[in-house]
Amino acid sequence: MTEKRVRRPEEAHSEKPNRERQRIKRRRLDEAAKESPKAPKKSPKKSPKKDAGAIAKADGELAVSKEISVVKPTNEEKRTADGWRLSSQAGGRLLNLDPVFSTDENYIILSLESAVQVYSMATSRAVRALTPHGRTRITGCVLSPVDEEIVYVSNLYGEVFEWNWTTGEKRQTMRIPGCVLSIGTGPAQMENGEDATDQALIFALAKQSSGKHEISLNVFDKSNKAQSRRAVILSTATPIQDFRLAADGSVVVAVADDILVIGHRTRDAEGDDAMQGVEYTWREVQLPVKPTCFDIREAAEATAVKGGKGIVIDMALGEDGGSIVVYNDILNTLQGLENPRTAEPGLSSHKLHWHRGPVKTVRWSKDGNYLISGGLETVLVLWQLDTGRKQFLPHLSSPICNIVVSPKGSSYAVKLDDNSTMVLTTSELKPIASMNGLQIRDDASNNSTQNVQHRPVKKTKAKLPAGRLPVLIHPLYTDHLLLPVSTSLAHETSISSYLQTFDMRSSQQVYRQALARTNVSVLNVGPQGTQLTTPDIKFIQMSSDGAWLASVDEWRQYQDDVNVLYPGIEHGDREPTREIHFKFWHWNEHSAEWELVSRINSPHTSTSGEPVSILDLVAHPQGYMFATVGSDGFLRLWVPDNRRSRKLKSRGGNNIPVKSWQCSHAIPLETPAAQPAASLSFSEDGSTLAVCWSSASRGQLVHLIDPETGHVHLSRESLYTGSPQGCGFLDRHMVIVSDTISVWDTVSDRILSCISPGEPGSKPQSLLAINPRNRTFATCFSYASVKHNEKTGKPKSKPRFQFAIFNPESPSLVFQSTLERPPLALLPDLRTGEYIIVDSSACISRATSGVASVHLDSTFADSNVPLKSGLEDIFGSYRLLSNETGSRPSEDQLLAGATEKKSLTDVFDVGPSFALPSVDTLFKNVVDIFAKT
Repeated sequence: MTEKRVRRPEEAHSEKPNRERQRIKRRRLDEAAKESPKAPKKSPKKSPKKDAGAIAKADGELAVSKEISVVKPTNEEKRTADGWRLSSQAGGRLLNLDPVFSTDENYIILSLESAVQVYSMATSRAVRALTPHGRTRITGCVLSPVDEEIVYVSNLYGEVFEWNWTTGEKRQTMRIPGCVLSIGTGPAQMENGEDATDQALIFALAKQSSGKHEISLNVFDKSNKAQSRRAVILSTATPIQDFRLAADGSVVVAVADDILVIGHRTRDAEGDDAMQGVEYTWREVQLPVKPTCFDIREAAEATAVKGGKGIVIDMALGEDGGSIVVYNDILNTLQGLENPRTAEPGLSSHKLHWHRGPVKTVRWSKDGNYLISGGLETVLVLWQLDTGRKQFLPHLSSPICNIVVSPKGSSYAVKLDDNSTMVLTTSELKPIASMNGLQIRDDASNNSTQNVQHRPVKKTKAKLPAGRLPVLIHPLYTDHLLLPVSTSLAHETSISSYLQTFDMRSSQQVYRQALARTNVSVLNVGPQGTQLTTPDIKFIQMSSDGAWLASVDEWRQYQDDVNVLYPGIEHGDREPTREIHFKFWHWNEHSAEWELVSRINSPHTSTSGEPVSILDLVAHPQGYMFATVGSDGFLRLWVPDNRRSRKLKSRGGNNIPVKSWQCSHAIPLETPAAQPAASLSFSEDGSTLAVCWSSASRGQLVHLIDPETGHVHLSRESLYTGSPQGCGFLDRHMVIVSDTISVWDTVSDRILSCISPGEPGSKPQSLLAINPRNRTFATCFSYASVKHNEKTGKPKSKPRFQFAIFNPESPSLVFQSTLERPPLALLPDLRTGEYIIVDSSACISRATSGVASVHLDSTFADSNVPLKSGLEDIFGSYRLLSNETGSRPSEDQLLAGATEKKSLTDVFDVGPSFALPSVDTLFKNVVDIFAKT
């Protein structure tokens, strides 16, 4: 008769009995102690003696406290560690480079920091990515003038790549000495003046190690593709900010600070070599303004000047004061000024002024009759040059960085400062395509709104991320990422007032909605010239069924406006007055947006009645309940009021009955510390609420509270050190992240592990994510690594960023990787068991293992679905991306189709609204089209 052993309740959560697990653990510790002297050393250098209180690893790896010994991983643990990997990054931040249209205007090419993506105009989705191997920072992207399927991409390390963007094939690479800042292209010409149709002439602006800026002509060598031929046409010590090409590269116009430099080709190439014998004559002129952007236009026909026919070039220059200066026929004017018989005293110009701030971009229209400009006012301005009339497109979502006119002149590509690009029609200014990325701010740089298209990239010191980014994954649509975003990515004005929903699979924005009052208007400056700010969203949380969203926004009053209320008190001696709102939003299926149901003003207040900041917000994992903790020392639980409900009139025209929200329990905590910090977390079943609280008297505390009754069942001290930065439950274990990573067994009331991330003595900033699917937890921690300079001996601080995955039942490290950018958010994917990392470069990375069954779909799948916007798309049109999709029709067939199959687009899409013909002419053209059909 065999005896059956009954498992105790506390042992039911583990695979083996507690005593068996302790026995195996002690055996592993003994084996590790015996084998540790025989372990091979990683470095031949002798390591110094380490502190007995901590076992630290080099280069910022994890340091384990002396209570936890390092256990040698078993074969099973090695396989688990090898199974985890960090996937390639998706998304990214759009650079302030001009978008590139394809010749047929069916595709648009946008530049990211490390890749160039091709987007379809019909679907607004990325269909192909051109990613150079190795480290790179893209600085230029231009289309070939001799082959419409070729695009040239330059990077900061002196490389120019030739890509076939229709097939994704990288053909050849050119290396240019120095740091390439921008490029331009023109057809290579022979001695007889005929264009060479098989290659292009590449103009490159590069900065040399000596500090000089050079503009050179480059062409790929036909005999040896690995080499290129190069000729320097301009070398100057003045930093060149931007340059433009005209007349197929015969004229080069550059701006160097407040100096205008114009080069005119006086000698063409000789023989078969496109680089031999090319000469340029350069002229410089002092500009009366400080330029911020400029654009040139070549007239369609040559104008007769003295001595023959010359090239007519008009120039529009935007300056820092908000005006636009227009110079007509600038090249011939400068040539005439050199003649002493010329009566012209200087450059003739006229000025246009509407912008209050610096003009960020200005462009000529295709016909040269009007200008398009944009700046910080979020307004697109169209200037009619003949009549002086202005047309506005106000209330864009963000300041304008770049504007590009399509090759046919039928649309504009507008690059905005919120990491988005939109394409507008020239006739109606109607958006036909929109490409949006993650609209988060990069805390490490402060040049987001600057037009750095062709300027040298300044090295900025990387900084540790300031606080946590409130991000969450939709509980029903696990591919949707919800996060507060700003209208501008500038460091001084980055206040998150909008909620962006981003699809991580397609790398596209699903929708965006304002959760607080906004100032997307031209009137966003006060009477005294101060920038009007908006409330900043601090926290967002969602119920488990995705029906309710809770948000906390905070707004601080302007100190100058309330000085009269505090006479005799200095500005720095008084507490800033806040406005804090706790809002509850209900999802409307009909209108597909969040509708505000309840707003609670000042949910936490001080003894004087002033609102105090909320330290953390958490949602119940199964029911309708939210918990907040404030710096007033109170924990409040918010539930729907079943007794009171009201009908919400939605935009769909229906009255939806919804419930109001109220505070069910207000639980007092200890007196907060001087700098209060707290963290909240529900258990997996929602039966327990944990509060990590820093009190002034008892130090660091952990309270376990029953959310139904509000009673504190257990209070525990000395579980962690420093300020709590995150906590969470994983079965019976509670993980607390502060200066250390602590794992507390809540059933046996003992600390299983206490790990010190980073270097000894550093105070890292950590993020925590817990994944119940694979029973692991992960952290992203940022810390400053201090190293001494060998020459000077002075300490030098360098930020480091690490990602690590742990098993709560053992202190062994499952996976660890170094991150290049500061992590802003770390989230668990409960459907796949993966971890999602969002960094400061607006990129999304996934930490996945071989167990994960669901992977990201290919973002760059070919998509030829037409956009149903006109008769041409209904009856069919020709769209080409790859040579494999079908044979290309001949030019005669295309010309015949263009003349026979006219559509309403050909009638109305001819320019801006003020350039349209009369009503009688439009009506006649429309009748002719329908008569032929």
